Amino acid sequence: MKSNRVGVVAVSCLAVIGLASCQTPYHEQEERYVFVASNVNLPYWQEAQAGLTDAAKQLGVKSELTGPEKFDPQEQLRAFQKVV
Repeated sequence: MKSNRVGVVAVSCLAVIGLASCQTPYHEQEERYVFVASNVNLPYWQEAQAGLTDAAKQLGVKSELTGPEKFDPQEQLRAFQKVV
């Protein structure tokens, strides 16, 4: 009798795990993430863009890096306002 309970619990756990893995993705394909950097030519921000791009591919969403080509706070603000 005790082994039957263990079997029922094990099968129930597997069923719950199986159903949980069938849910739809959390992110929608039309989602777009935009990263506004202070200077897109700096290697630091290019590395950040590479990470953003990799994460976007894994999530199935779009990503973009934008911002001024040299340090210009006003241009960065305009880039931010443009994407919002």
